[in-house]
Amino acid sequence: MIEWMLSAAPLIEVAAAHYDPVTGKVDRVREGKRKIAAPADYERLRGWLRHENAHGSNIWVRPAAPEHALVMLDDLPTATAAAVTRKYSALAVETSPGNAQVWIVCFRVLNREQRQDVARWLCRLAGSDPGAISEPRWGRLAGYRQRKPGKDKEGFMTGIIAAAELDARPRLDPGPHLKAAVSSPAPAGGGVAYQRSVGTVGTGGDQSRREFAYACHALRRGMSPAEVEAAIAAHVAATGRRKSREYAARTVAAALARLRHVQIE
Repeated sequence: MIEWMLSAAPLIEVAAAHYDPVTGKVDRVREGKRKIAAPADYERLRGWLRHENAHGSNIWVRPAAPEHALVMLDDLPTATAAAVTRKYSALAVETSPGNAQVWIVCFRVLNREQRQDVARWLCRLAGSDPGAISEPRWGRLAGYRQRKPGKDKEGFMTGIIAAAELDARPRLDPGPHLKAAVSSPAPAGGGVAYQRSVGTVGTGGDQSRREFAYACHALRRGMSPAEVEAAIAAHVAATGRRKSREYAARTVAAALARLRHVQIE
């Protein structure tokens, strides 16, 4: 994975993130003392990373430069993540049973805001976590155990499930999606379940698309169709929009159909 990322970004960095056993949230992040510009740099950090992982920390990785060509999607089904690598220059890492992160190489270098725009568009298309598009973004480094309070004591061993080298598949062209993307603040109101899942996706742009993305993500996370429908209905009411009584049910039905036939265009 280190070699693959270095082929798409000239400099990467790693970190050891520890979760608080009570809150279940990250309470400290220790970053490596040097950036990684070659596999040999990683080898010098491997012992420290293994030690941190064995003592309860998760091992993270990301490009180190503020501008680069990599966009990461989180919490995708492994089959969908593998499909991305068959379409684009991309790498997919299984982070828990059946779930994956995927790094996609864009056709050109992007700044922070542009990467968020592209991730937002891809999230709506693929049904990834809509709350995980902020940049700069850490991903999990393959080959280390996932350490989270309340999970399996041994921790799930992360690993690469599919990868397409830069010359083997096309790179994603971000241009058309940058023009259409909307960046805006977090939604106001709309129900606890909706807020927790959508997080900071925003209120601007097309709320219907945002609610559809929420439905895809919530259903994949195990919420029942009835619960998702109720959360969407509450959000519609909180935002003061006029929608038919069947709107929430239709959105859930469309999300269920999408998850059955998900395809990266």
